[in-house]
This record gives sequence, structure tokens and C-alpha cells, in this order.
Amino acid sequence: MNASAIASWPSMWPIECLFSYGPAQFAQPLDTPPNSLVGPIPGFCSLDVPEKPSALVIGLGYERERALGLFEYVDPAVSFAFYTDPAPDQRYRDVVLANNSALLKRIPKELIYRHPPADLQRTGNFLLSLYAGLRDDRADPQGSLPVLIETGDDVL
Repeated sequence: MNASAIASWPSMWPIECLFSYGPAQFAQPLDTPPNSLVGPIPGFCSLDVPEKPSALVIGLGYERERALGLFEYVDPAVSFAFYTDPAPDQRYRDVVLANNSALLKRIPKELIYRHPPADLQRTGNFLLSLYAGLRDDRADPQGSLPVLIETGDDVL
């Protein structure tokens, strides 16, 4: 069920949703082709030219340089990276760090965050707080335009 189906559900019927996460068994990443289609999701974007600098918030997956290609496409003024640690299988973390090493060298260490998959509430609250802070013109008169991208970190 997608968001538009939930939004069109008759309001007289209550909706109760339960979300859960089941970790996958580790498998080596496949050789994937470079990103061939990159762009905003219809219905979740504006076609206006942004007046504020972009702030990239990216969940790192384990496909080699996929996140780096998106980083270069967005060309953000500031970037925040997230990855799962501790991972259900630490080989995931090791491959994520190795396959994203070029990107991680370009993001200040204090803007790289580990998040535990066992505490989704904490991770969600942190992301909401980060998003709100990036959008807040009071903290920075110029503000920024947050761009949220997930490249395989299923929790984000």
C-alpha cells in the first residue's frame, strides 16, 4: 500500500499501521551499472529553481560508488551520511565502509552517523530533527533545501 492509497482511505475508518524490519542474510554486492536515471520523485518535488543551497542527507548502501554518483549529481553545500552500525551482520558494515570510502573522505567525520537498526524511533527522531534544523531559517538566514536519499540502507 502506498502513501496515496492511505491518503485516499475514507476518513470514517481508522487506519492502524505496523512497520517492522527484518534483516537480510549477507550476500556480496553485485556489480551494478552506474546510476542511469536520477531525478525527483513526481509528487514529492518542486520544479522551481532552488533559492537555497542543497543539504544532502544520504543513507549509505553497499553498492560501490552509487552514493558518490548521487552526491556529485546533487552537488550539496553540506552532506550528512548514515549507515547501520551495529549491523545484523558486520560484513554489511565493512562492505558499506569500503564501497563508500571515496564519498566518506569528502564528508566531515562529525557529519557521518552510525545508527542502530534496533532503535528505529531514535533514528527517526534524529532524522526529523536534522531535517527541521536544515529547513529552519532562524538558525541560518539562508537556510537550506534538504535532499533525502537512501541508497540501500533499508532502515532510512
